[in-house]
Amino acid sequence: MWIEKNGPTWRVREKIGDKKVTLAGGYETKTAARKALTIMRADALRGDLLVPRGREMTVSELCETWWQDIGPTFTRIKTRESMRGVLNRYIVRLLGDHTLGFLEDNPAVVQGWVNDLLAGRTKPARGAPRRLAPKTVRNAHGLLSQVMKWAITSRKLIRSNPCGGTRLPDEVFTEHYYLTPAEADRLIAALPEHWRPLVLFLLATGCRWSEALGVRAKHLAAVPGKVTFVKKRIEDEHGQFHDEDIKSRRGRRTVSLTELLNQVLVPLVMVEGDRDRLIFRAIMGGDIRHKEFYVVWHKATEAAGLAGLRVHDLRHTHVAWLIAGNVHISAISRRLGHKNISVTDGTYGHLLDMVDVRLVQALEEAMQVIDFRGLIGDTDPLDPRRTPLVPA
Repeated sequence: MWIEKNGPTWRVREKIGDKKVTLAGGYETKTAARKALTIMRADALRGDLLVPRGREMTVSELCETWWQDIGPTFTRIKTRESMRGVLNRYIVRLLGDHTLGFLEDNPAVVQGWVNDLLAGRTKPARGAPRRLAPKTVRNAHGLLSQVMKWAITSRKLIRSNPCGGTRLPDEVFTEHYYLTPAEADRLIAALPEHWRPLVLFLLATGCRWSEALGVRAKHLAAVPGKVTFVKKRIEDEHGQFHDEDIKSRRGRRTVSLTELLNQVLVPLVMVEGDRDRLIFRAIMGGDIRHKEFYVVWHKATEAAGLAGLRVHDLRHTHVAWLIAGNVHISAISRRLGHKNISVTDGTYGHLLDMVDVRLVQALEEAMQVIDFRGLIGDTDPLDPRRTPLVPA
């Protein structure tokens, strides 16, 4: 490595193979160039020397390189599509023309990008710009930070992560929609007959949409009165359907069915010699396409006076009914297929207040046989030891 004059400025050069390469340039004085050369030589001895001209790579080029290297590790269809979508829509489209060196030297640009996402200053491929939810913004920032860490550790393109000091929006609790039994009845009545078993199944099992679509006859026939969830049915961005294993051990579970739901499902299961047949199918047969079902769903929810209800709210409703019935949170966690009980408690813990009255009643019933030995009722003001713990 050496320094040399380059017009009005100085630069650091090195011979790599048969080519002379500029490692860094634009230094106004020879002293500044020598200082940079000393730092680079020290970095080379430690193995920390950056890739020549690596800081000149654009964010767009970096994202494409990162995706080619890391993208294949995202084996789940929805995860891969989601990551690629965030990468293209919010990172490449808004930051893609910036160089890595510019972002490293100006981390405030990342803060401005986060603010733009929150304010809706985006560049959608179609439609009007819209504000992004705080969770979406946090996810996009997390992905950008992950790409930048890769640029530092795996490619040695920059030294510091420009995402490090970004102030992110606080997480906002999304209010769940819980149906009363009467509202659920209105919803079922508003649905065409073909779709009622599917919605009843979602309400009575608390399973996810993709889990319901993955249920086959053999998953119901294996253990009478129960359903086993082992596969998810996923529709990709091209409209193709795929079976995916449910990823966690607790997610692969067997759930008991109510007797009435079991009777509803019997006609769907009893198909001779076709144990691999999907239970829930489109009206004309085949897989249920997301966009086709949602046309029916929106019409039914509006007709039932439940506009805004999401399919996933049926899962929330299932949990609320179980909690109201004083079912233990650990049993609910297993039924939902959550990774652990803390996930269930974090999502639905605020509903546990619903059963406080029942808990107090249970304690009062259990303690009725206990003689409180004068601790309740009249007291002796001259003997503080006989002051009641519970006021009369």
